[in-house]
Amino acid sequence: MKAGTLRPLYDAFGAYASVYLDTDRRSPDAARAIGLRWREAREALTGAGAREDTLDAIASLIADADLAAPGRAVFARDGAVTGTIGLRTTPALPVAELAPLPHLRHALADVPAAVPHLRVSASRAGGEIIAYYGPDLRAASGPADGARLDRQEARRTGEITAESWPVHKTSVGGWSQARYQRSAERAWAENAKELAAQVTRAASQSRAEFVVLAGDVRARSLVIDRLAPGVRELVVVLEAEVPPDDPELAAVADATATRIAAEECERSLSRWRELADHDQAVAGVQATIAAVRDGQAGTVFLCDDAALGSIAWLGVEGTDLATSQAELAERGVLAPLAERADEAIIRAAASTDAELFIVPGELASEYAPKDGVCAALRYPLPAPG
Repeated sequence: MKAGTLRPLYDAFGAYASVYLDTDRRSPDAARAIGLRWREAREALTGAGAREDTLDAIASLIADADLAAPGRAVFARDGAVTGTIGLRTTPALPVAELAPLPHLRHALADVPAAVPHLRVSASRAGGEIIAYYGPDLRAASGPADGARLDRQEARRTGEITAESWPVHKTSVGGWSQARYQRSAERAWAENAKELAAQVTRAASQSRAEFVVLAGDVRARSLVIDRLAPGVRELVVVLEAEVPPDDPELAAVADATATRIAAEECERSLSRWRELADHDQAVAGVQATIAAVRDGQAGTVFLCDDAALGSIAWLGVEGTDLATSQAELAERGVLAPLAERADEAIIRAAASTDAELFIVPGELASEYAPKDGVCAALRYPLPAPG
């Protein structure tokens, strides 16, 4: 992902409340259970010194039944929610932390990868397209209780409507039956042609990396036949007649996006390994912090247990970080605050527009960078003097 899309979450510095909570609402007493879990989290944040208006803003969002998800991450400061995201999995343990930065890494590891794509439902009468654009994560204007952190931006392109002639095969008998039959076939073909043209345009505009196509089996076939060759290669077929916003189609899209993102991560890690042989890559907390701080890191990788227990020291600016207070003082940053190294690296990556990968467990085991942290560099390390 482009880490720069996270930059709005770092508009301020200090006193961020980060909450990860089980918000599964499927059980009859879900609201009561969520309330109890939030009460414990609130008590922990109060003990850490969080402001009451900040906690009230989080409470309002947690209580919103429209934000159903197995889990929810919420980030807030100064009496407002600065971001929230629904999690695919229930947090193993609740998290309630007050820190200089919002703690994003676990949320970034949990959410489906935001890969631009189209979700299409085809029918013999036409069809409908929803285009999913980036950015990966964005701070979007929300209600009075703060901004919502949306994983992706979706836009409906509108329905493709049928032509005026018959669109269903008719059972009318007699001499005219063949004429009606041909008319219906022409209508299906014209509608498929129009839908395919709109899919091709939308794929180009959104830079879609894949297209999930559902709907009537005959209509799907007609649309695929009429897609531009480059777009046809992107199609993933869901053999079900469901609308483009159906949960079943969303599940296929999420699985496809996750696979594509993992493949991209693996290619990038392979490239990191190659660059390491030419002094254009680093590994370990100290080396990665130095690279990302100086704007030298082009791609940053964090494994799930990255920098476990490691601390960095921060200043107000996104690239004010070091592994010691003394090093920051040499750079003119006084009264720094301590923070988890992985979160500090994420903020610095956002400040320098680096690419950011949260490495899946199987790849983390295979590549095993030092401290679970590494970076590919924009230019080679200087030769030893």
